[in-house]
Amino acid sequence: MNIGLPDNAPRFLWLIAAYFAFHVVLRLTLGSSLELDEAEQMVLAQRLQAGYTGQPPLYTWLQIGFFAIFGQGVLALALLKNLLLFSIYAGTYFAARTLGLHGALAAAAALSLLLLTDIGWESQRDLTHSVLVTSIAALTLWLGCVMVAGMPRPRHYLLLGLLIGLGTLSKLNYLFFLAALLLALFSIDRRLILRPTFVLSVVLAAVLLSPYAIWMGEAPAVATSSLAKLDTAGPVMLGDLGPNLATFAGAIVQFCLLFVVLFFAAVRVWPRGWNPLRGEGRSAPALLLLRLFWFSLAILFAYLLVSGASTFRGRWLMPLLFYLPVLFFALVPAAVFTVTVRRRYARLLLTVALLVSVGLFARVYLGPVFDRFAKPHFPAAALAQALERRIRPGLPIVAMDSQIAGNLRHQLPARLVSYPPVAIPLPTAGDVVLVWDADKDDEVPDRIIEYLRQQSLQPVLPSTAPEVLEVPLRLSRTETFRLAWQQVRLFP
Repeated sequence: MNIGLPDNAPRFLWLIAAYFAFHVVLRLTLGSSLELDEAEQMVLAQRLQAGYTGQPPLYTWLQIGFFAIFGQGVLALALLKNLLLFSIYAGTYFAARTLGLHGALAAAAALSLLLLTDIGWESQRDLTHSVLVTSIAALTLWLGCVMVAGMPRPRHYLLLGLLIGLGTLSKLNYLFFLAALLLALFSIDRRLILRPTFVLSVVLAAVLLSPYAIWMGEAPAVATSSLAKLDTAGPVMLGDLGPNLATFAGAIVQFCLLFVVLFFAAVRVWPRGWNPLRGEGRSAPALLLLRLFWFSLAILFAYLLVSGASTFRGRWLMPLLFYLPVLFFALVPAAVFTVTVRRRYARLLLTVALLVSVGLFARVYLGPVFDRFAKPHFPAAALAQALERRIRPGLPIVAMDSQIAGNLRHQLPARLVSYPPVAIPLPTAGDVVLVWDADKDDEVPDRIIEYLRQQSLQPVLPSTAPEVLEVPLRLSRTETFRLAWQQVRLFP
């Protein structure tokens, strides 16, 4: 089977546009039950605010716009996600072209993002902020390559400031990528940073970030709530660094192992005398990418030392290491990529793309056959209908978590829905319906009560026991989900 790689930009862009358009259609066929991050956006996008949770608000702002255009449903969720994924691949492709890779190799490098499991699989399954921040990091890298390839103009620094502001509003780990990129630019030519026009970048970024910065000052507990995921314990001594370093290294391996193994299996370059660590004789953009990699690792290691973080996940590395495929293609001599190698690599990429699509479909429709259930099997429609028949019209709903809250909000768009610790103001008085997983708590969970009190609301629980709704999981005849609910009165 002679499968070729697109050899110019229009063909590449049409190819990835078709791929992600197909995934929009595929997502629509998987049903209306929402994944975890989709459910979160369904709740957050109820209103425009300067901040919502421990994650910056840009994704939600974009989602509000897509909901306004395409309606509050799965279509708008899928369109935004796949448009951002398109921009990751496109930005990576044009960065590779700026590095000097010709059309087919630049396409192969960009399409190799499929082999990074957190981008090729997890991002399609259920990620939001990580997808957005990686798309902006890819565009920032492309701009950085353009800046080192020729004399940058003031418009480049204005664009850099815009990307810095948007990247920081996407997810705060963008700042790690930005620091590594600026250090790499400085190490190649300090005049790229030490010039008056760089002030344009700083000023524009500060203007964009000011509403969110003000909100962080007003709601510091909510703004920093996501830091708990890192399990930070403060500075660590070198002697105690081993377990944290092992976890960090494991996250890096998990992020890139599939790509590295399949790359060498398909290209079969090792050991042909190439030295991936050598920087001499390389073009300025290729040198930028190599130094960006080393500075990224150094910054992450320094963060590990200072924070004592003991938890790392592969998706957190997406904006920091997404360019690894481009780096590999840039370091391997072009003569290695013969027609036979390129065709073999193209067949590999096609196989992985098909496996991702089939896997997403099978996860929903074949999983129940083997008693394997996931978030798309949440019985959102049945639960919402049963609950709606039992509670008064117009009452707000406070759920235990984003999964329940987002799915109910999707099915009951006329109701205000929230969950802890989202900073969406609730009515200061009146009745509210509390809902939670009955298999986890018999009574109203403490986190819901604490969430209400943090909003200066005092719930008065009735003497009657909570009611429980039990409905079958979607596509299941035996497994059920039990939703507990109780109507309470709030006082200021």
